[in-house]
Amino acid sequence: MSIAEIAVADENFSILVEAVSKFPDLLTAISDESSMLTVFAPTNAAFADLLASNPEWNTLDDIDEATLEAVLEYHILTSEVFSSSLSNSRAETLNGKYIDINIDNGVMINDAMVTTADVDATNGVIHVIDKVLIPLNNIVEEAVAVDDLSTLVAAVTKFPDIVTALSDESAQLTVFAPTNDAFQALLDSNDDWNSLDDIDEATLLAVLQYHVAAAKVTSDMLEETTYTMLDGNDISVSLSDGVTINGNSDVVIPDVAVSNGVVHVIDQVLLPPASN
Repeated sequence: MSIAEIAVADENFSILVEAVSKFPDLLTAISDESSMLTVFAPTNAAFADLLASNPEWNTLDDIDEATLEAVLEYHILTSEVFSSSLSNSRAETLNGKYIDINIDNGVMINDAMVTTADVDATNGVIHVIDKVLIPLNNIVEEAVAVDDLSTLVAAVTKFPDIVTALSDESAQLTVFAPTNDAFQALLDSNDDWNSLDDIDEATLLAVLQYHVAAAKVTSDMLEETTYTMLDGNDISVSLSDGVTINGNSDVVIPDVAVSNGVVHVIDQVLLPPASN
């Protein structure tokens, strides 16, 4: 049987089947005998937990269609991958965002456990999971969604290459994101700066690059050491009283999860040595 036929035949997937049936193209994709796919299939219990997580969701009909379609596509890989081929890695899904795979203790897909692996189908393989996978925003999408990061967004959008880098779903980055108040304090520090437009572009670019590290470092991974940022300069981290960067910028919100790394919100703009 095809992936679609297996799902229809198993009563534990009735909500998944109901969800996929809302999108004819997606139903066609998992029925297509010429394709080879991997589907991480949430059970009815997993979908019930998803609906219970939002007081406005009583049935699938209460979920915005674009959101539901993106969620479903996030459960599909466009190649056949059996559990024996899985490794600690990231994999691109049908909607372009990445899942994190961890096999250190069973098989985890993001925060979902594979409860039954390797259900073989004529057009791929199904791995049953105990949670619905929710695609995260990337760094830029998350910043745009947070009102208190609007000045940071305004600064970043001046540099298309930075926007591209922070939007790259295949990347794993750490961003220390200054709040609007942090940027206002920066502007107040110079009588010639009334807005971002008053800051020399080369200086502003260097400052922004000084807030990005080319690796994902969550707060529990931080050590009292230095980390090299995209501009080539180092930041120093202190853990004596929370997390402090360069001795004066505190992490006020750590570990904002994003699809391509992690964001730590900070209360002061970091200035690279050449800008001090």
